Amino acid sequence: MNPSSSSLLVLLAATLLTTSCKQSQPSPEETSTPDTLTIERLSHTKGTFSVAETITLKPDQKEFTLGGKKFTLKSRWDDAEVTRRTTNKNPREAHAVELTWNVGTPPKTNSLWLFPTTENSPSPLLAGTQIQARLLPPGTRMTQPADLKQSLLLGTQFQWKNKRYNLTKIGDEIFPGWKLTAIRTFQHALLGDNGIITETADASFTNRAVEATIEAEDGSKERHICFIDHPQLTAGIHPSLLPVSRISGNLSSLARLVVCETAKRPVEKSLLTISPDTNGNALTIWTWLKGKPTPTSQHITRFPTTLTLDKQAVTITRHWTHARREIKWQQKENPSGTNKQPALLIESASHFHSKPIVLIQGKPTPC
Repeated sequence: MNPSSSSLLVLLAATLLTTSCKQSQPSPEETSTPDTLTIERLSHTKGTFSVAETITLKPDQKEFTLGGKKFTLKSRWDDAEVTRRTTNKNPREAHAVELTWNVGTPPKTNSLWLFPTTENSPSPLLAGTQIQARLLPPGTRMTQPADLKQSLLLGTQFQWKNKRYNLTKIGDEIFPGWKLTAIRTFQHALLGDNGIITETADASFTNRAVEATIEAEDGSKERHICFIDHPQLTAGIHPSLLPVSRISGNLSSLARLVVCETAKRPVEKSLLTISPDTNGNALTIWTWLKGKPTPTSQHITRFPTTLTLDKQAVTITRHWTHARREIKWQQKENPSGTNKQPALLIESASHFHSKPIVLIQGKPTPC
């Protein structure tokens, strides 16, 4: 087979979990019948493909057997295009939210479907804006964006023997003889009667805090607290809410967790966070605006609903509770240009009710 010829890769799940096929169209130098198709069945081992079987189809041949399976060639496409859509036909509960927004002059409408991710996952940036958006799993309570957490960690340092040390990774030595064993960050720290700090759902005030636990080589442990916006909170509120409290052991680090200038750094992008309720079709929305330290929140039950973030209108068009992503390939009606995607439409003759399979050039396709 000429290595310069184009190829069509397909994955035959019935014959393999370990094999696949590759189909190629020989170059004109190889044959006088350019419609002749060569199909190769490949073995797949540890991510590497190798040829296991080769067959050649004549120009008028429709039936062929590969890997013990019978196939029928239904059609050849000069150029294929893909359409993607999200339906509400999933038999299982699966949430998705559609956003639309206009950018540019004249305004161009953009749209994006959000599917659930974790709080630590990257949030996509809405095209043409400085707005990130994410959908959390149902019932998830939003605490703070990852970039805000990072700004808090960069905004606090340990002061030890007239030197300052940045907060490192859990388990790393933070200054000589002491390692960081735990860390928590808060945007709206709430002080409990027992001295425990929790994150309150009330976003009407800002009380950013960092709580770090360090451990010495002999096992002594200390808890350090730094309230970034209200340093005075560590004095006289509760006996256990001292800037430093000993958890175990007799060794004292004589260190303090202090604020540095980078703690005042504003949020660089606006963030739209959406969380579906555990029952019903309602959504809880948090919006963090660029340059603002606290979010606003609201509860919506009707769609479409339009929000404004930094003068940019974003509409929550639809919320589906049984969403399913569907990808469909079809033949282009008027192929043009040089970047074409040739494809074959085949059907398995081994299964009575099998659906046609579209094999796209260079794309593995389950059969």
